[in-house]
Amino acid sequence: AFKGDSKMAVEVKEQGTVTERVRKLKESFHETSPALCPERVKFLAEAYQENEGKSPITIRAKVYEKFLNGMSLHIDENPIVGNLSKYRVGMVPYPEYSCSWMKKELEAITAFGKVPISEQDRELLTEAADYWKNRTTYTLTNEIHAWKYKGEPTRNELQFAAGVWLIPVGVPPGRISVDYGKVLIKGLNGVIAEAQQQLNRLPIGTSEAISKKDFLEAVITSCNAVIAFANRYADLTADMAQKESDPARKKELEDISQICRWVPANPARTFREAIQSFWFTHLAVHMELNSSGISPGRFPQYMYPFYKKDLEEGRINREEAIELLELLFIKFTEIIRFWSQSFFAKDMGNLLQNISLGGLTADGQD
Repeated sequence: AFKGDSKMAVEVKEQGTVTERVRKLKESFHETSPALCPERVKFLAEAYQENEGKSPITIRAKVYEKFLNGMSLHIDENPIVGNLSKYRVGMVPYPEYSCSWMKKELEAITAFGKVPISEQDRELLTEAADYWKNRTTYTLTNEIHAWKYKGEPTRNELQFAAGVWLIPVGVPPGRISVDYGKVLIKGLNGVIAEAQQQLNRLPIGTSEAISKKDFLEAVITSCNAVIAFANRYADLTADMAQKESDPARKKELEDISQICRWVPANPARTFREAIQSFWFTHLAVHMELNSSGISPGRFPQYMYPFYKKDLEEGRINREEAIELLELLFIKFTEIIRFWSQSFFAKDMGNLLQNISLGGLTADGQD
């Protein structure tokens, strides 16, 4: 566990300038138009059809696996790789949560402005909405509310009457910070091994054991899917490196390939690997949930040991570490959601990817 270090109390000087790479990526980001990528709709339908009759958590893991194994990959000049879709700033539909609005709205609204939806994409969304309209979590939750509170105002009526926003049911609530440090230290292979050990110890024949079995198997399926996703980036960058004529870019692509082949499957060994492993983990949660409030949490606490070790052993300097963090913050900004216009207006489009810069250490020190 990380413990306090007086070197953390360093003076942070205003840099004044950013590196040329960061400047170009920031400029190109502001020039990038968000785009709708409906690929997941196809994988969602296939996974539900192929796994009919299985437990909900098993089906969800299969949806996740199919999506990560089949989605088109995006790569640009940022050495930190991984995106929600085939676009740099791409919106992904999750019709199983809420979908009636998908048939009505002619454009998506985002923090970067309105995005037109093509006729071809609209047909896919309409087809998905027709299938999911009576199956969404939004519909089922409202039905349960109406049954339990028969004769009383509906959730929407309560919201509008009180002028407050209740916990949303059209999207997962989010508001989580996963154990990123565990992935950095153990790797997803370590998480898989832990789940497998618990699976092997389950008693046979009880309903509780069956439920736990489904959960643990879903954990293993999902972690393997993230590892496979990283390996797809390793394959892509290795192939790009073979075709690259610029020596510096070729070396960078080869390095990216090696990093993605190692993390997040295995424990991170360097600050650079820790950054990429963190990003795959953070992105993986966003790819499972169409939600906000998925936060890095105590980012300095679990990242600092990797920076400190690399600094002491001469693998990195402060300026290189700052550039990596700036590149990571650009990746944060590339995550956007495909929400209804009314929901977006309530949430203001803020995904609340919050980082805590202070707090207690593992042994209770400030």
